[in-house]
Amino acid sequence: MTEKVIGITGPSGAGKSTLSRKLAAHFDYTLVPIGEVMRESAKRKGFAGLTAYAEEKGIKALFADFRKDVLEAIGACDIGGVIADGVYEYELFEALKLKYNNDLILVGISLSDEDRVRRIGIRMADSEHSDMTALAEMRRRDKFKIDVGLEAVLKKADITIEKSEALLAPDEIVQACVERLSPLLRRR
Repeated sequence: MTEKVIGITGPSGAGKSTLSRKLAAHFDYTLVPIGEVMRESAKRKGFAGLTAYAEEKGIKALFADFRKDVLEAIGACDIGGVIADGVYEYELFEALKLKYNNDLILVGISLSDEDRVRRIGIRMADSEHSDMTALAEMRRRDKFKIDVGLEAVLKKADITIEKSEALLAPDEIVQACVERLSPLLRRR
């Protein structure tokens, strides 16, 4: 049975996955990348990926159809805690809160649009992409996350890593987050 769940939320390019990987290593928790769980579920249903699924069925249907798979992936972690990377659908947050109650801690991370565009541009595999393409990609991703409740989920965060802190080196961000998480983990 999963003991603790630390959910990571925030807009595209803010550093959620980097923070998630580093927190999982620090606490020796299992990392559950929600987007990857959903991609695998879409493939099992015969779709090329999440975009194809969302184009055919709609973005809200995508989350509704795969929420159970995400909850099962998190619940399948037998020992210790879980870092759930990518909690931005409000109904998923509510389901996690219902299932894990005080054993769920939500961490929100934010970063300026300019820095997010830079991060997304760096991550984009095709070196021919311009900043404008990275900006368009950021806006596309943000729209779909906002459509499923990102703003409401961010308001529920127990801990928020603010824009200025998100500019720190990844290890400094993790240290700041660990300092805030540790008292919450002991209390719960």
